[in-house]
Amino acid sequence: MEKKNETIEKLTNEATFVLDDCLLLLSKDEDKLVKFVEQLISIKKEVEVEVPNPPSRKTGDLRNLKNNVVKNPPGAKIKGDVKGARRKNGREIALQARAKTKKKC
Repeated sequence: MEKKNETIEKLTNEATFVLDDCLLLLSKDEDKLVKFVEQLISIKKEVEVEVPNPPSRKTGDLRNLKNNVVKNPPGAKIKGDVKGARRKNGREIALQARAKTKKKC
């Protein structure tokens, strides 16, 4: 099974590289690019007819989603957290320092 997945991944990567190369070569000739895209669309339609149920790209099965219970994660704690205080960035610190009234005497 591992070898089969490896082979499929290699072929998929090779097909992607070939397609990218073709698009790069045809990017300056609009007429040839239009023909190429039309050929790709016809190939895609042929593949869809031959393989009516493509494998899912997602790892999980969505039908079993109703049985899963999703819980919210606990609140994150900040390093050096003091009673819910948060770290302030340099701008906030500078604005607070500027807002304080300074003694003129």
